[in-house]
Amino acid sequence: MFKTITLERTPCEGESPVYKISISSEGEVDWEGQQFVQKEGHHTWSLTDEQVEQLQELIEDFNYMSYQYIQGDRHSAADHPYCMTSVQDEKGCYREINHYLGDTLQIGRDLETFEEKVEEIAGTHAYIGTLNPS
Repeated sequence: MFKTITLERTPCEGESPVYKISISSEGEVDWEGQQFVQKEGHHTWSLTDEQVEQLQELIEDFNYMSYQYIQGDRHSAADHPYCMTSVQDEKGCYREINHYLGDTLQIGRDLETFEEKVEEIAGTHAYIGTLNPS
């Protein structure tokens, strides 16, 4: 079982939402909205047991702890943000993936799907607002 999952979206030259969420195995979500989000500052809410189980299944199905992310070319014309995720399990094993969203090779699409699913289960869309993470 996971102990903590985090997801952070970093700034870019544009108006991409900048925020970080941390989710505990007890279902507590900690939100820190920084810029270009509907709800700035610190907010917390709770997930249901079913949502926590969905996150655990997502981590296992994606094989997060063993996933091999190969970063493509970072020298694109525009400055793109990163989406940084991490998982720590009950045994203390920790894994972090820093996903550059400007990869020209589009290698990380399956990783983007994972990130979007974490956000969907956690319910961050109400805090992000109308801007879409990019």
